[in-house]
Amino acid sequence: MVLVTFPKEVWEDAKLLPTLTPEVLSEFCTIGVEHVKVGSVSKSKFSKAASALGVDPAALGAAVNALAHVLLECTRKGASEQDLLACIDELKFSEESKQVIKQCYETNVRDLRSLLSDLSLRLPHYHNAEWRLDVSLGSRLCRAQLTPTLMLQLETRDARDQAQSHMLQLDYANLEHLVAELEHAVKEANTKHARRIIRYVK
Repeated sequence: MVLVTFPKEVWEDAKLLPTLTPEVLSEFCTIGVEHVKVGSVSKSKFSKAASALGVDPAALGAAVNALAHVLLECTRKGASEQDLLACIDELKFSEESKQVIKQCYETNVRDLRSLLSDLSLRLPHYHNAEWRLDVSLGSRLCRAQLTPTLMLQLETRDARDQAQSHMLQLDYANLEHLVAELEHAVKEANTKHARRIIRYVK
């Protein structure tokens, strides 16, 4: 038996799912798998479904994201259908709803495994960085001119642990722009929406 655990935030987001009928849950299982495969789902699908169910579209979107995360993480850990049912037991689904989720997992697990395999082979990751700051203090034409230049050697590794080296050169204006963009990215990563996405793709 494979033990798959999730943080309490996932179960908080998913608490809407047991209130759905098996027929509606089946539709959202399909949407959840589509979300994993394509990377996004049309907001109109959530809006129309939320309106029909009388629930908040954001809550419905979070529930589908949570379901997609559970399916993907169970696939990543090599969980069986029975393992999946054991890990979602906390949500108190009806027996019919459990069978809907089990059938969805059984039908799509091979495609999800293929997707995970493709992602692991294609995404290089950071390994090391070395930098040097060169400053030109002047020239024959202009003796009091400071011209800083940053030299950056970035090393990445792929899933086969093969290294690639990238040389970057930045002047002060581009360095300042890069720092501003990275600071903006850090702020975005701390938003509630970004933290939820990061939690689901880990």
